[in-house]
Amino acid sequence: MIKSPKSLTATIHVRFHYKENETDPLEQGTTETIAKILDEASDMDPGLQELLIKFANYLSQISQKQEG
Repeated sequence: MIKSPKSLTATIHVRFHYKENETDPLEQGTTETIAKILDEASDMDPGLQELLIKFANYLSQISQKQEG
């Protein structure tokens, strides 16, 4: 008679692959980074654009608090 096992243990191996779309240098200037973000933002969904604007406003408020 075959009985079901009382417990099972599984090992799962997951591989994550990350491929860089462009070969940009990791350390680029602030102006280049902002330009790249704005370039990509123009192709975003309007909801994501709004989220980006809210995040930019939040960062601006933090910056103003630190300066003042």
